[in-house]
Amino acid sequence: MNTIISIRKRLGLSQVEFAAALGVTQGTVSNMEIGRYVIRPNLAQKVIEVAASHGLSVTYDDIYRPATQPTTPQEAA
Repeated sequence: MNTIISIRKRLGLSQVEFAAALGVTQGTVSNMEIGRYVIRPNLAQKVIEVAASHGLSVTYDDIYRPATQPTTPQEAA
């Protein structure tokens, strides 16, 4: 599973809500999730900040690590 999808779902946000929080379009979030958009460090920092504002700790390693299978039931949802 793509790590951006996992992070967004753990935050409980739709693509539209996540996009608004990041200051990008829903299309950009969609492209990030399918791997068509390279996440630059400034956007990665915004992901970290949005996650923190929702009480979730996310690091650059979480964002840039290779996609893996879901590790929790929430990630699989």
